[in-house]
Amino acid sequence: MPSIIQFQAFSGVNEFTPFAFLLEIDGFCILLDCGWDEQFNLQYIEELSKIVPRIDCVLLSHPDIYHVGALPYLVGRMGLDCPIYATSPVYKMGQMFMYDLYQSRHDYEDFDMFTLDHVDAAFDKITRVKYSQTLILKGKGEGIKLTALCAGHMLGGCLWKIMKDEEEIVYAVDFAPKKERHLNAISLESINRPHLLICDMLNATYNPPKRQSRDLELMTTIQQTLRAEGDVLVAMDTAGRVLELAYMLDQLWQNKESGLNNFGVCILNNVAYQSLDFAKSQIEWMSEKLVKNFESNRQNPFAFHNVQLCHSIAELKKVKSPKVVVASQPDLECGFSRSLFVDYARNPKNTIILTYRTGAGTLSRFLDNNPKITKLTMDVKQRVPLEGMELGDYLDKKRQELADKALREQEAREEAELKAAEMEADMEMPPDEKDISLADTELALYIRPYSRLPFHLLKRGPKPNAMYRFEREHRTKDEFGVSVDVEGMKSKLKVINKGVEVEIAPKPIDSRASQMSKFGAQNLKMEDDQDMAEEAPTKCITTPVVVDINALIKFIDFEGRVDAESLQKILAYINPKRMILVHGTAQTADAVGTFATTQMTMKSEHIFYPEIHQLIDCSSETHIYRAKLSDAFLRDVQWKTVKGGQMALVHCKAWYREPVADREEASEFDIPMLVAHDPNVPTLEPAAPKKFLLPPTTLVCNNYKLSDIQKFLRGKGVYSDFLSGALVCNNCVVISKTQSGKLSVQGPFSVDYYKIRKLLYTQFCVLTPGAGSRTIPILEQLLWLEKEWVVVVVVVVVVVVVVYALGDPSEH
Repeated sequence: MPSIIQFQAFSGVNEFTPFAFLLEIDGFCILLDCGWDEQFNLQYIEELSKIVPRIDCVLLSHPDIYHVGALPYLVGRMGLDCPIYATSPVYKMGQMFMYDLYQSRHDYEDFDMFTLDHVDAAFDKITRVKYSQTLILKGKGEGIKLTALCAGHMLGGCLWKIMKDEEEIVYAVDFAPKKERHLNAISLESINRPHLLICDMLNATYNPPKRQSRDLELMTTIQQTLRAEGDVLVAMDTAGRVLELAYMLDQLWQNKESGLNNFGVCILNNVAYQSLDFAKSQIEWMSEKLVKNFESNRQNPFAFHNVQLCHSIAELKKVKSPKVVVASQPDLECGFSRSLFVDYARNPKNTIILTYRTGAGTLSRFLDNNPKITKLTMDVKQRVPLEGMELGDYLDKKRQELADKALREQEAREEAELKAAEMEADMEMPPDEKDISLADTELALYIRPYSRLPFHLLKRGPKPNAMYRFEREHRTKDEFGVSVDVEGMKSKLKVINKGVEVEIAPKPIDSRASQMSKFGAQNLKMEDDQDMAEEAPTKCITTPVVVDINALIKFIDFEGRVDAESLQKILAYINPKRMILVHGTAQTADAVGTFATTQMTMKSEHIFYPEIHQLIDCSSETHIYRAKLSDAFLRDVQWKTVKGGQMALVHCKAWYREPVADREEASEFDIPMLVAHDPNVPTLEPAAPKKFLLPPTTLVCNNYKLSDIQKFLRGKGVYSDFLSGALVCNNCVVISKTQSGKLSVQGPFSVDYYKIRKLLYTQFCVLTPGAGSRTIPILEQLLWLEKEWVVVVVVVVVVVVVVYALGDPSEH
C-alpha cells in the first residue's frame, strides 16, 4: 500500500549549515541528524524544539557537530526521549566530539547550553548498529525497516535506507565516493532505484584536488616550513578526519627519505588519548587493506610511533620546535586552535593550514575569504583564576554555602534521632521513669511524666497498651549467633558516610556560622579548603588583541567529500524516482536539477528544493489523503484484503470538525476527538441516501503481471503460453493488457472461457459500493417507480368510489 511521506527541513538547506530534517512516514516521525553550528545559534533549535514530542526516533549519520551537535541539548534541556540509532564509531567518536567541544567552550567562555552529564545522557540512548544490519521497528513504526550503509568521509559514517512496504527512501549526505587510507568508499550495491533520495549537493559545482595532489601539497608545505625552522598549525576536527591526517603524518615520519625524523609532530585536543584508543578498537569499520594487514601482521594502524598526543598547552611546550601541531576546532572559534593561532600568526616562519570550509561568521571562513589580510583585531577569551577581593568574596560565599549545608544535615540528623527515640518509646518504657496511675485502676491508663521527653510536646506521644503487658526481648545476636556491636557499627557508618561529625552547640546563638563547635568549625574549614582546591575559582575574561598576520595561511581541502563529477555518476547509478536536494546554493541546485532532467530523464516536478520549515509531500500517489473514519462509517463498511492491506469502495462525505476547545458552547463532558489536534484532517461519514443514483463502476484491484497469471493458471491445470505479447489459454481464450493497463479476456463462450474468467476473479479484489454508498440499482429503481404508480392508481380508484357514493344515483 502506498504511504504518505512528508519532509520538513529545520536546518541544512543552505551550505555549511547543520543538518536537521524531519521525515514523516504514515505519521511516524524520524529526525534525520540533529546538528548545530559552530556558534551555537539558537535560531537553528527554536523551531526544532517545538516538535520534540512528535519525534519517534533519531538517525545519526556522522559524529561531527554538524550531525550530532544539538543532541545533548535536545535530550538534556528539551526532554527528547526516543530511540536513537547510529553506528558504533559514530556513538564513540561523537561522544569524543562533544566532550572536546564542551571543554573548549568552557575554557573559552561561560558555556551553559549543555553539560557533560547531558552528553552522557544523550549518548546512552543510542542503539548501535552495524553496516547492512536491518532494524525492524515495532509499535507505531511497524513495517518500517532501517538499514545503515557505508558512506565513507568519517569513521562509521553511513547512509540510511528506510523502507516501508515497497517504498524505499535513502538519506545520503556527506559521503565519499573513493577509498582513502583508513576508510572505504560509499556502498551502493543494495540501493536499487529508490522512491525518494535525500541528497547533499554541496560540491555539485566544486571539484577539489585529487588525493595524491592534496597529499603532495600538504607534505611539501610541511617540509618547507619545518626546514625553515618554523612551526605548522593544522586546524582539524577532534575525532573524524583527524584520523586520516594523523595516519598519513605517521607514515610520512616513518619514511626516512622525507627527512622529518628530527622534527616533532603531535595531536592537541582534550580527548586525544581516548579518541586514539577507540580508533584502535574499530579496525573492522576501516578499509579492507587495513583489515587484511591487521589480520595477517597484527599491526594496528593507529599504534603511532612518531605522533605524540597532548592534552594541554603545557604538554605541547615539552615538544621541541620546529614541530607540526594538529589542534582541534577547525573553525578557530575556540579551543587550542584559536589559542595557538594568536601566537603562530605573528611569526613569518610559521604556517597555518586550514582544512575545512566552515560556516559564515567563523574566523576560519573569514581568513579563507581574505587571504591577503595582514592585521586582524580579535577578542581573546580565556578563563583565569580569581584574585584579590573577588577571590575573598568567592571563598566567603563558598564557606557560607558549606555552613548552610552542614546545618541542614545536622537538623536532618536531629529529626532522625527524634523519630528513632519515638519508636523506642513505643517498644519499651525507660526503667527510671515510673508510671503514674489514675484513680480508676480498671481503666489501666498511664501518663508519662513531662520531664526528658524524647519528642516534641505538641506531637502525639506514645501510649503503652496495658492489655498485653510484656517485656520485648532485645536481640543481641544475629541469625548466625554472632554478637552484634550496635554502637560500633553506628560509629563506623558515621566515619564511612560523613567522616567526622559536625557538632551543634546546645544553646541557640544568632550567628549560624558560630553555632558549630570548635572542632566542627575546624573540620568544616578543612573540607572547605579541600573542595576549593579541587575546584579552583575562575572567571572568563575578554581581551581585544590586534594580531599582525605574518605567517603563511593556506587552505588545503581535507574534507573528504564527494566532488561534482562523482556526484553525477552516483546520481545516475541510483536513478531515484523523486529527489530532495539539500545543503547547497542556488547554483548547485541548478546544476543538479539540469543534470537530473537532461541526463536522468527525471521530471522537474519530482525534484524538490526545500526551504526552511517548508512541508513537502513526497508520496508516490498523487491522490492520497489522510482522514479519520467515524464510528457510523466503520459499522457497515465491507473491507477487502489487498496485498496485506485493506480496501473498500464507499460513497461518503468528508467534513472538517473544529477542535472542541475552540467551540464557544463546548461542554465539560465533551470527549476531544483525535482530529482535534490536527484540524486539517477530515472526517468521513456515510452520505445520505439518494434516489435514482446510478451505482458507480465496479473497481478491480491487484494489478498482476501476465507472467504471474500464467504461473497461476498452469497451477490450476490450464495450459497457457505467450503469443505476440498475449497469453493464450487452452488455445481458445486470449488474455492481454490494454495500453491503459486494463486486463482483457477474449474468447468464444465456452466452458473454458467461464472457467478461466472465474479463476481470474479469485485473484483480483472486486470492490463494490459498501458502507455509505446507499446507491439504488436500476432494477430496484424500476420496482420503486412501479410501487409509486400503484399507489397513485389506488388513490384515484378510492376517490372515484367516494364521489360515486356521495353523488346522485340518477346521474350515474
